[in-house]
Amino acid sequence: MKIAAIIPAAGSGKRMGTDCKKQFLEIDGQEIIYLTIKKFIECDKIDLVVPIVPLDEIDYFNLNIVKKINSSKLSKPVIGGKERQDSVYNALNSGLFDYDDIILIHDGVRPFVSQELIESCAHLVRDNTGVITGVKPKDTVKKIKNNTVMETIDRDSLILVHTPQAFKFDLLKKSYDLAFANGYYGTDDSSIVEKFSDIEIKVVTSSYNNIKITTIEDLIIAKCML
Repeated sequence: MKIAAIIPAAGSGKRMGTDCKKQFLEIDGQEIIYLTIKKFIECDKIDLVVPIVPLDEIDYFNLNIVKKINSSKLSKPVIGGKERQDSVYNALNSGLFDYDDIILIHDGVRPFVSQELIESCAHLVRDNTGVITGVKPKDTVKKIKNNTVMETIDRDSLILVHTPQAFKFDLLKKSYDLAFANGYYGTDDSSIVEKFSDIEIKVVTSSYNNIKITTIEDLIIAKCML
């Protein structure tokens, strides 16, 4: 059994509004995807890191990111699909994993994930549960319809979901198989496991610093944080 991290980084980054895909934008001279992968490479608990990149960025990734990482933990990149779910499924079908492996899935544009969070996910999923990470909303949350408030939601019952998320490989693969067989696309990996299995999914408290860089504003914040 090994503990592996899948790092989806095959998005087009349309919301960023830049010519360069967001995962390859630089913060203080280092690509976002490099900073993210490096966190998992440096974690003693992680045995394998599987990046997912767009087909048209394979050469750049191999010549730049792989060369800088320079680690036997880093696998050859998996080619991304049309949607994030397609990309992760490509990784699950890559032949890189054994049925009893533990899989952590982490957004390629969340470079501020902590070692403690990675290790907590890897530890808790051993108890045949799934694990997600997240934080409580800071603002009041209201349900609306046609721009009219319907109700105020109790914040104590809500979580803003982050990554990493962790599952046993066999469970994750079976859930993904069923999702594609039924034409189902979830909003995250957990939603797929929730729909096609009956396991409990535990929550580990993330950090508000574990931001996903999707807009120019996020990039500005990330530069300040680094």
